[in-house]
Amino acid sequence: MFCHITRPDCVVMEVEVDPRANGEDCLNKVCQRLGIIEVDYFGLQFTGTKGESLWLNLRNRISQQVDSVLPCKLKLRVKFFVEPHLILQEQTRHLFLMHVKEELVQGSLRLDLDQAVELCALLAQAEFGDYNQNTVEYFYTQIYGEGPNPNTMNSIIARHKDLEGLSQASAEYQALQLVSSLENYGVEWHWARDTEGHRVAIGVGPEGLLICKEDFTPINRFIYPAIQMATQSGKNVYVTITKDDGDSLVLLLKFITTSAASGLYRAITEIHAFYRCDTVTSAVMMQYSRDFKGHLASLFLNESIDLGKKYIFDVQRTSKEVYDRARRTLFSAGLKKDAQQPCLSVPDRTPVVDEEEVCREQLQRLQEALTCVLCCEAEIDSAFCPCGHVICCRNCASQLQHCPVCRLEVDRIQHVYLPTCRSLLGLVEPRKDTDAGHTGLDHRNISEGYR
Repeated sequence: MFCHITRPDCVVMEVEVDPRANGEDCLNKVCQRLGIIEVDYFGLQFTGTKGESLWLNLRNRISQQVDSVLPCKLKLRVKFFVEPHLILQEQTRHLFLMHVKEELVQGSLRLDLDQAVELCALLAQAEFGDYNQNTVEYFYTQIYGEGPNPNTMNSIIARHKDLEGLSQASAEYQALQLVSSLENYGVEWHWARDTEGHRVAIGVGPEGLLICKEDFTPINRFIYPAIQMATQSGKNVYVTITKDDGDSLVLLLKFITTSAASGLYRAITEIHAFYRCDTVTSAVMMQYSRDFKGHLASLFLNESIDLGKKYIFDVQRTSKEVYDRARRTLFSAGLKKDAQQPCLSVPDRTPVVDEEEVCREQLQRLQEALTCVLCCEAEIDSAFCPCGHVICCRNCASQLQHCPVCRLEVDRIQHVYLPTCRSLLGLVEPRKDTDAGHTGLDHRNISEGYR
């Protein structure tokens, strides 16, 4: 079976998969061809029967979810947005930026004049290099659909000239850093109607739900701690909200199809688990439904039979787990590349092992694990509260208002006493604290997945 995959930069790729393949098989082939190891940030979208955009469930068969028309047409899109400094590969960062450009055109992300000037200059520098009289206006019209006035144009030109010599990778990083500071960065949008029949945009983001008008003007916001439960019944989704006074509010959202309603229900659960949990619970990963044939087989044959089983959610890792996994994969790839180099060995004997080199590699891995991921200089000694993530030093933590991992607002910074590299290597005596509360930070899962 052939699949045509449209990337965020509008390039179409053809991938051949087995007719019984899952969505994950197709996504892995696409990312492998692009050289991307941060696969968990991406997903595959397809168009429903009434034009709605739906995420392909990567754990289920492709043929069970899309029409039988071949070739299968899918879109490679960013499903989970993270901060630019957490993206380890330039290829991943490029696709993030291309996806963001689509949202700027749609109007879900809004820029003020200064931000628009900066972004247009950075995009022009990233694609065309140093200043050229035809590049800046092209990117401005891409975002706003019309040419800028002379004063704005002169500002963009002046800023673009200041970027002379900036590499493509650096320009894309700065552009994505600018966009990541916008209010609706990383929000997934769903279209529905409220109880009065008005068309509304439902945004599901790292912090909760955002209800907007058709032009993305905010109507209301609900953070995850205030959301008691989300359920789906046919084309309707019911979200139970706890108000400030303690009473409960049931929010009814009506969709054009059952698949569109399932899309919002999936998004609430998956995005909450990805950004707000330390790990994806089995209650989320193992939820499934069966078709009629599979249900009969489970009743008369075996409950654990896989016939007709369809998983509800396909999120398998949280943002922290994806980042750690990508770092380990890149590090292992570097070691494997070094191992492929010719080495000297004694003929007819076991190859000589350089114990000093092995110790040096272990020391490097140890230092990386205990080094601040932001400044990459000081050792980790602080935790964000209330989320509990421990990734940076005190100086870097004091400059942040939101946790870089889960983007939860930081109430306070808790100093933690982790073992230093020197103490683990036995170069210094470990510190002896009499206060048992200063031995470290107890990491617990601060939130559970939705049922």
